[in-house]
Amino acid sequence: DMLALIDDLLEMSKLDYGRIELKAEPCNLKEQLDIVLDMFKVEAEEKAVNIEENFELPEQEVYIDALRFRRIMSNLISNAIKFTLYNGSVRVSARQKRVSQSGYARFEFEVSDNGIGMSEDFMRRMFEAFEREETSTQTGYLGGTGLGLSITKRLLNIMGGSIKVKSKKDVGSTFTVDLPLKLVQQVEKKPPTVEQEE
Repeated sequence: DMLALIDDLLEMSKLDYGRIELKAEPCNLKEQLDIVLDMFKVEAEEKAVNIEENFELPEQEVYIDALRFRRIMSNLISNAIKFTLYNGSVRVSARQKRVSQSGYARFEFEVSDNGIGMSEDFMRRMFEAFEREETSTQTGYLGGTGLGLSITKRLLNIMGGSIKVKSKKDVGSTFTVDLPLKLVQQVEKKPPTVEQEE
């Protein structure tokens, strides 16, 4: 899709030249993940791919660039569905790992699938621009810009996060994102005003 390629190229050039400004706003992470998962419902149903959710997230909001966070997660979920065979399954997990005294917490997001997996050779260069593994005949998936993982890695670098991957050919892949996020401190509620007795 030419438009997707142009969008991705623009994003890449901004990331490469440090022209991206993150807009940190208070967000509920579970709500953001729900928005992303909703985007892929139809695609998953068409391939009979079962999406499992496992969220252990606090109700407390965090400061995050919601648009960029959704971009990262949708890149990973999109890939997981694409490279999973008919009737496969994709698991999306999220949890808060630990809270520091500085008001930050570490969060872990995991997207795993039981799809076709990746070769060790491809895994060495998977975060480079335009890299794609030649697997289209197996999954019926053709195309993609070859920039999704590259953009994901660069965005995470800017956000102070990291990404790891485990994969085995014909067994599946697991992408793990680690992200430190500032917690929105609960504003103390004003005590209720007491009415004076006459």
